[in-house]
Formats: sequence, structure tokens, C-alpha cells
Amino acid sequence: MGYQLSAVSYQLVVASVAPTPNDNGLGRGLIGLGVAFVLAVLLVPFSMRLARRLGVIDRPVGDKIHLRPTPLMGGGAIATAFLITAGGWHVWTVLHEHKPNVALTGLLIGCALAAALGIWDEIRTLPPRVHFLGQVGVVVVTLFLNYPIISHVSNPLQKISLHGTANLAVPGVVAVLFTVFWIVGMMNTVNFLDGLDGLAGGVTAIAALFLGLWGVVIVGTGYAPAYDSQNVILPLMLCGAILGFLVYNWAPARVFMGDSGAMFIGFTIGALSLFGTAPRIGTALLILIVPIIDVAWAIVRRLLGRRSFASGDKHHIYHRLLEVGLSRRAVVLLFYGLCIVLGLIDLKLYKGDKVIAFAVVAVLAAAGAVALEVRGRRVSSRAAAPGGDYRPSSVE
Repeated sequence: MGYQLSAVSYQLVVASVAPTPNDNGLGRGLIGLGVAFVLAVLLVPFSMRLARRLGVIDRPVGDKIHLRPTPLMGGGAIATAFLITAGGWHVWTVLHEHKPNVALTGLLIGCALAAALGIWDEIRTLPPRVHFLGQVGVVVVTLFLNYPIISHVSNPLQKISLHGTANLAVPGVVAVLFTVFWIVGMMNTVNFLDGLDGLAGGVTAIAALFLGLWGVVIVGTGYAPAYDSQNVILPLMLCGAILGFLVYNWAPARVFMGDSGAMFIGFTIGALSLFGTAPRIGTALLILIVPIIDVAWAIVRRLLGRRSFASGDKHHIYHRLLEVGLSRRAVVLLFYGLCIVLGLIDLKLYKGDKVIAFAVVAVLAAAGAVALEVRGRRVSSRAAAPGGDYRPSSVE
């Protein structure tokens, strides 16, 4: 059955990726999105059955807030759907256009390794240190496969023109370290975000969508004077694979993406933001600023409490919003709305304007996180006092 799915997917991709006159790649990207979506919808039930057979079940104990045992390994289906679709497009490009793409080969291998690391962690429950070293190892291996590093950053003070744009060079060692930090940070951001049904999947699908749309918007500017279809097609394929998973992950979730999904999606979004002729780190930063601030605040909070970075708690932004009285579904939709608004803003901004927008949103998000934390601690103190009866909302 898996071989048949692969063959069908390859044929669909081959039939759809051929460029046509006046095609800017968006049409092919949307077809790739559809193929990846269908594959994910078909593959997720297989991952659910495999998780049950292997006993890879997330049970509602400790800091968990879901209500029933739920299979993990949904991320394996997301990764497989993306790799089949993107791999089919890659094979077609190499065979029919005679354009070897070493960077794309490295990307696909890195994606597979990230998903494998997550599956291994789901089955074996790796120690935090081994888990972190595995993340670093996946990125380093990908870079050895000639994947692009952050060797230049856009000069926000230089205006865009059709004649090009000035970039600031990043020294070699710093560039490698910055690249590793960026992609590993994205992997952990998605992992921390995966706390409510549909939250991480929906937010990252929106981020992937806008990464693809940004590739269309910047065509003809000095930032990307030549069109590169992979800037659009690959993020939209990732978006489709995640949306197919969301069919089963929307509340009440029948499956969780697990570490396999968090590692794969985080790696892929981080890597895709560096890929092609127009890196999109600023786009990823702006759209995902709230989850990124949440991770940063969690690190500070745990360091101040002298706890391990990997230790779980119920003090994330989405937990605090539940304590305010929002339902779980309302919290998820609020995150979706914020990401969509930030994505639309991003499509209108370039260079210096984007830096200003990022700084403003980052300050507001950080202030909001601190305010929610302060309020949450006061509520927790009142609930712990004699006669306290406060309970955070759990309404779906």
C-alpha cells in the first residue's frame, strides 16, 4: 500500500511540476500542497495504528492537560507526505531539467533525519542531553551536505532597488554557529508550542503558507531579482502535509504530532527560511514571534527557578490564557489569528520596516507574557490559599 501511494504521488507531482508560460510557481505550489495534503490524510491512520502497536501513547499524567490517552507519531506521517511530494518534484527536476540541486538533497536528508530523531525519542524517551545533541547533530550533518548557512544578513538600513541590495557578511564560524542555533531553536519552539490540540500544527501551517507567499511577493525586487520556484513550492508542500495531519489533530485530537512532528516541522521551517535565492528568516521570526517569546520566557523562568530547561510546566502563554478563562479552542484560534495578521503585515514590509515591526511586536509579546505570568502566579497563590477554589478553564 505504501509503495502504491508513493507511485501515485510521484505521478501526480511529475504531471504538475512542469512550468508553463507566465507561471510564477504558485500554481505548482498549490498542486504540491494538495498532493501533500491527500498523502498526509491517507498516512496518518497508519501512523496511529503503528503507535498503538508500539505502545507510543501520550497518557494524561503529570503536567499533561489532555483528557485521554492519545497515540503519538503523527509527525511521521507529516514527514512522509512531505518527503514523497518534495522528493518527487526533486527527482523530476533532476531527470527532466538536468539541474542537480545539492542543497535540496541536503534539505530532504536533514528532514528525514529530524523525523527519525523524533520517532526514536518517542519510542525510547531519550535523556534531554542526548535529545539536544541529536538535534545539533542533525543540523551539522545537513550543513556538511552543502546546505546553505547564514553567511549574509540583509542590511536593514539599505533600501531595496532593482539593481540589488546590500548585505552584511557573517564570518564563517559565526555563520555556522548562528545557523545551528537558528534551526535547533526552531525545533524546540515547535516542541514547546505543541501543548493544545491543533495549536502547533495550525500555527506552523500558517507560517509555511506565508513563507511560500513571500517567495511570490518579492519577485522583481532587488532582494530576489530572479524568480526561484522552490522558494514557493517547498513551503506550500509543507503546509499541505501539516493541514492533512490537522484533520486528525483538531480538538478533540485523535493523534498528536509528538517529537517526530515537532523535530521535523521545526527543522524544515528553520531550514526553508534559509533556502533558495531569498532567505526568509525575518518572515519566520515575525510570524512565529509569540511562540519564540514563549520559549525565551520559559528558559528564563526555569533558570530563575533553578530547573532544567527540559523540565515541563504549565506556565506557557497558552496555559496562562486558559487561566484567564478562555477555552482551549479559543486559545488556539487566537494564536491562528495573530499569526495570520502578522503574516499579512509581513507581506507588506521590507528590510528596515520589517525590523521595526519585529521589534514592536516582540516588545508587546514579551510584555504580554510577563503580565500573564504575574497574573497566573497571583491566581495560583489564591487557589492554593485555604478556601481557594479557582480552576482554569478546560472548556473545549
